[in-house]
Amino acid sequence: MDTAEFQEMSILALYGYSVGRNGLKAEERQDILEYVLDNRILSGYQIINHLQGLISLREDRQDADFTNAISCWREDIRFVNDYRMH
Repeated sequence: MDTAEFQEMSILALYGYSVGRNGLKAEERQDILEYVLDNRILSGYQIINHLQGLISLREDRQDADFTNAISCWREDIRFVNDYRMH
């Protein structure tokens, strides 16, 4: 993944998207994802690519536990995939 593209995808964070211990509940995250998709701010592909990139960056780190965040990102990838099918 191109790091310039990755930085641009922090658009999700600009809309309030966050995961982890202090992050949003699934319903709140997915409301943001719906908004971003419905308003064509990002495509489903772009969102999934970004979330997969976050997982890749965090899953092998030994200095912190990202288990909860990774679980949320995977759940949101499934949500975006299902949402695109409607």
